[in-house]
Amino acid sequence: MEKTTQAYVAYFAGKLLADWKAFSIADKNREEDIDLQGQPAPFALMNHPARKNCPVQRNCDGKNLCLVDQGKDHHICLSLYGKLFDGFDHDSASHFTGMVDGEVVSLYDFNESDYFIYEHKNR
Repeated sequence: MEKTTQAYVAYFAGKLLADWKAFSIADKNREEDIDLQGQPAPFALMNHPARKNCPVQRNCDGKNLCLVDQGKDHHICLSLYGKLFDGFDHDSASHFTGMVDGEVVSLYDFNESDYFIYEHKNR
């Protein structure tokens, strides 16, 4: 996934699972702050059932959502399970999984074969 897409996934996971308020997060791997407030919001959050017209198999036990960028016809499947989440980015054809622990999100991007850590910047 692109680093901006990773940041949006981490932000939405934190917002939905830990009630994050601010639009700024720190990318701990790249040692940079990302201010999502100053960015045009490419993704709209939409509820979706576990079965949807896309090739991703959704788990009925999770809260199933999509992040949709209608301008680019790009969507990200996102499923939430307590503090855990997983999903699929259709733009990069990448699966991801992660965990929200208070102010920190750990995201594993299968295409990158690496973890990315984001921290909520509460301003």
